[in-house]
Amino acid sequence: MDAPGTTRADPEAAGARALALVAAGLALLTVLAYAPALRGDFLTYDDPKYVTENPAVQLGLTRESVAWAFTGIHDANWIPLVWLSLMADHEWFGLDPRGYHATNVALHVLSTLLLLLTLRRMTGETWRPAFVAGVFALHPLHVQSVAWISERKDVLSGVFWMATLAAYVRYRERPGFGRYAAVFASLSLGLLCKATAVTLPFVLLLLDHWPGGRFRDPATRAVALRRAVLEKLPLLVPVGLACGVTLLAQSQGGAMGMDRLSLGTRLGHAFVAWAFYLEQAFWPTGLQFFYRHPELPPGDPHVLGAAALVLGVTAALAFAAWRRRSADPLLVGWLWFLGTLVPMIGLVQVGAQGMADRYTYLPLVGLALGLAWLPGLTGVRARAAGAVAAAALLALAVAAHAEARRWADGETLFRRAIAIDPENYMAHYELARLMNATGRPEEAEAHAAEAARLVPVWSDAYLNLGAALQAQGRHEEAEKALRRAIARNPGGLDARHRLVRSLVAQGRLAPARSELDRLLRELPGDVEARLLLADLDAREGDRLAAWQGYATVCQLVGPSPGGREAARSLVALVDAWPEAPEAARDVARQVAPWLDDETRRDGP
Repeated sequence: MDAPGTTRADPEAAGARALALVAAGLALLTVLAYAPALRGDFLTYDDPKYVTENPAVQLGLTRESVAWAFTGIHDANWIPLVWLSLMADHEWFGLDPRGYHATNVALHVLSTLLLLLTLRRMTGETWRPAFVAGVFALHPLHVQSVAWISERKDVLSGVFWMATLAAYVRYRERPGFGRYAAVFASLSLGLLCKATAVTLPFVLLLLDHWPGGRFRDPATRAVALRRAVLEKLPLLVPVGLACGVTLLAQSQGGAMGMDRLSLGTRLGHAFVAWAFYLEQAFWPTGLQFFYRHPELPPGDPHVLGAAALVLGVTAALAFAAWRRRSADPLLVGWLWFLGTLVPMIGLVQVGAQGMADRYTYLPLVGLALGLAWLPGLTGVRARAAGAVAAAALLALAVAAHAEARRWADGETLFRRAIAIDPENYMAHYELARLMNATGRPEEAEAHAAEAARLVPVWSDAYLNLGAALQAQGRHEEAEKALRRAIARNPGGLDARHRLVRSLVAQGRLAPARSELDRLLRELPGDVEARLLLADLDAREGDRLAAWQGYATVCQLVGPSPGGREAARSLVALVDAWPEAPEAARDVARQVAPWLDDETRRDGP
């Protein structure tokens, strides 16, 4: 009985307060788990392509940069909204990595809260959705997606994925054109961030089964299923377009490799990858930024064991759901996990990696769903299940914090991968790049040589090695490494430019000029080759040809990095040339404002 003067608490208000507290707690715990990432730097691993060496992103949000984002394929992807978000970050933060990291964490928190609220609305419960959202927020497998600036596509597409789920729940509550249009628009926006949203219509169909309950009545099941499928057909329009554009982008960008893998090997690897992700979901140890492809034949015991595990679990859960409706969440969660991994499972091999932590960003939600509703099937008491869930989330938060610390520092990240797998050629390659960039060429040489030994056909490994040798002044050895890089990739401009520099450093000016002549015949717009040719002219005393070369570059590219380099050389040349033609002096005066006084160099 209530005390005099008081009223019984409103259950809905109490539930809303509990939900608000859970949401605030999850948001705070997520920010604390990813705090090391907020202090992290840019990585040499893809971040230059996405931000630090991307002139379009560094333009900010301009008409030209927006057109660039929507009209071209970049880094073997068509992800215009991702580029726009990075441009917006550059508007706000310039090249301060902390701002980009903060945006990634904020997007991840937003996805977490959308997932929590949507599951709450779908199921009418609070604590089970809180566990699912907590796993999504805090699992260390998701650190790669959040702490790596280049994976903005994961966290941004995640927001639209969760928004699509929320819009679909509202549509199912009261179907109508406007609400369906919101589902269609959210899905389409997600596809403009990452093509993995192609599996969303499949997930919506799963949610129709549970918790939607659309197919519960045997008498109307067939009709309800047909209607549910027809309802998803319009969503297949943006999905089909995204699939086509993605395949085109990946093939044009050279990301669809490893053609030597047979269909049987790829099918077998799919089971190995599913089993790997399942193991890492429950015991996330030995995480690496890059996993080598195991390339196991179809009859390998690991393949057969993985296939038996995946098919066995699928059959067992299907049988359980057939016998008991209370097992539906387990089957739906498992099929969510399997189905959303299909685009990244390796049936169409994209890139050289075998697996990637970032591929689990959305699939793990399915496993968490099944786990959250498992106690109701097994009879475990709610209080005991809650204690176990809380302990698990705390352990995940600690592990995520530790993993975020590794991602905050490239050297730590790459060295850890080598410690786990000494033959991780990508880790050796990236560590060599980092050592080159930070003035440690001797260490770079060792790791670049190891990468080349592990993958002898890899041109970039030899390019890395050549750069390390050049930095040590060992130009004859550098020439050999660079010629190997060019033999494996004749179109690699960086290797050919570096070869010219090594030839010049050895005093072999005629071969250097011949190489530059070949380059410019093939690519007349190669700005770096024109700069090198003008430097070579200046070195040989042909000042007239040199200033004309520098002026041509300035005219071609304006006050870009290459244009400013040409302007520095031209101004220095004219300053040291009393008899310089008036035309040369005019051009030097025109480009001088591109430079700061302290950046001018003494001469070519």
